[in-house]
Amino acid sequence: PSFWGYSQESHAEQMTDGARAAGVAPRRFWFTPTAGYSASANLFGGFSAGIDQPWRGLQTLSASGSASSQMRLLTVDASGSFEPDRKLMKRAAYTFGFNYRDEPVSDARVQGGHGFLEWKAATDLLPHLGFSMRYGLGAEAGVSRAYGAIAGDGVAPNTSLGSLRGFTGVTRRWTQQSLSLSYAMEGERTGRGGVFDFARHFMDASHSFSVAPDHYPIEVDSRFSLGQITNLCRRSGCGAPLAERFFAGNVAHNFLNDETWMIRRAPLLRSFPLNGLSGGAGRGGESFRAFNLTAAFAVRRKTLIPEDLLREPTFLQRIDHLPDTATELLAGAYANQDAEFDKDAGVVAARSLLGGIRIELNAIQPQWDALAASVNADRKEDYDVCTDDALGALPLDLDDVDAGKKRITLISNASGTLAKTMKCLRSFSKGLTDPLTVTADRLENVRAEIDKAVLRTDVYARAKKQAVRDMALGKSTIHTLFHEMNLLA
Repeated sequence: PSFWGYSQESHAEQMTDGARAAGVAPRRFWFTPTAGYSASANLFGGFSAGIDQPWRGLQTLSASGSASSQMRLLTVDASGSFEPDRKLMKRAAYTFGFNYRDEPVSDARVQGGHGFLEWKAATDLLPHLGFSMRYGLGAEAGVSRAYGAIAGDGVAPNTSLGSLRGFTGVTRRWTQQSLSLSYAMEGERTGRGGVFDFARHFMDASHSFSVAPDHYPIEVDSRFSLGQITNLCRRSGCGAPLAERFFAGNVAHNFLNDETWMIRRAPLLRSFPLNGLSGGAGRGGESFRAFNLTAAFAVRRKTLIPEDLLREPTFLQRIDHLPDTATELLAGAYANQDAEFDKDAGVVAARSLLGGIRIELNAIQPQWDALAASVNADRKEDYDVCTDDALGALPLDLDDVDAGKKRITLISNASGTLAKTMKCLRSFSKGLTDPLTVTADRLENVRAEIDKAVLRTDVYARAKKQAVRDMALGKSTIHTLFHEMNLLA
């Protein structure tokens, strides 16, 4: 029998790539359909799709959209990040793309599309201050139209527009609370006034506090936001597009094109539909002040882990090791995707160790073949599996690595044919001095040397940094669930 190696039915990657077997490998492509109902959109359908594959400075291409009888949204963007690893620029990222929106505002509708470019950076934790700073710049250009709105003082229903923006903020976290402060300003030009027809300023401050006495969590979140339009051109045919003025509703609008950093550009009022509260004559406001307070407490709780299990002295220690193991697997997956992996001097040097594996395998093969006549009937099937899937498959994997078809980590990973071969040799060995055991020990030494060589490469160092960042949230979540909260609310 035969099969296509890269068909949907093939499980070759899951069997040879530890990160994919553990479910922590990066997604190369995803597509997620969505459907639902909300008071603002009514019935809606949508999708989210993207590609995670580094290519010439880009790391992610994504698209998302939704449509209903009330609103239509589409976003297409590309993003990337890099790490200067300096005190004032620990990490930087950029995003560019296109946004399209068609949605109701009070008794009118706004429609528009614009291209955008954003660059953001963050400092390391500043010494003696205990907080980190974020900052960035951006630009947008596009068209904004309004239907059902009447041009008036400071309102330009239909116009092209371009903008330049800058933003900054600080964040600080304590054991039971966090604080975030952000400020943004934007100059916009519609081509009907001066260099900038108007400017917009935003400030956003949020604070979260949580405690869990006897595993009953109490959470209090507060947020204060303000916005102001200044230097507004009020001549005939000049002003701010309706979509750039301020409306309040039950959807939080972000000033940035980045979900990881929220600067609200409109008030959030959960009791009003989307953009349902406007200024005079439905034209939106020129300023807003908003305060939101959310308090929540648990009335019933159930521990995630039975208390008898929690009393086991090594249980939580094993749980704490899981994120570290996943991080190592993910780092290996990232390193394998790096185009410079095979060119690294450490990997080139590690290839010289493959010859030792062939020598050991050829030396032990006659003794392994001689076992066939003496293997008990109840172990005959295990022997045949070892012969075909381990000792017989290992030379083929070595050939693929030597030919450049596969990465050297195919040989050294804990679920590969080399690991299976060592397990088989030990399984049929008769003792510590048996040639099968001696060969398995030698092969293990070679495998460990290959691992050490890969871990010392620059490629792996870069991959490990990325894996640590990507697993930080998961590691923190596991710690919170098993150590701090341990509840299902």
